[in-house]
Amino acid sequence: MIAALFVDARGCYAGLPDVDVWDEARDARLYPGPHPVVAHPPCTRWCRLAGLVEARWGHKRGDDGGCFASALASVRRWGGGVGASGLQRRVGSASAVGASYGRRLGAR
Repeated sequence: MIAALFVDARGCYAGLPDVDVWDEARDARLYPGPHPVVAHPPCTRWCRLAGLVEARWGHKRGDDGGCFASALASVRRWGGGVGASGLQRRVGSASAVGASYGRRLGAR
């Protein structure tokens, strides 16, 4: 079993055997474990386009409602990985994913 955090309930993880989907309704920031995670926190506040997002909509860089910190803490505690298009800017490596999860979790 793995937990897919910060994902769309209708996305590519939905319906897969042995995948516990944590979508917006379940609030992945509250994931209690114990399974390894694949976490896709929203990246619009810290990706390469964060400056544009801030200039255009006023959303402060790094203000993602605690989503990234929670994802990283879950990976460190339970194992797994974080994947996001802005990951290179944040931790020095990159993988691709799109996310809008945080917009409705206080990262406006």
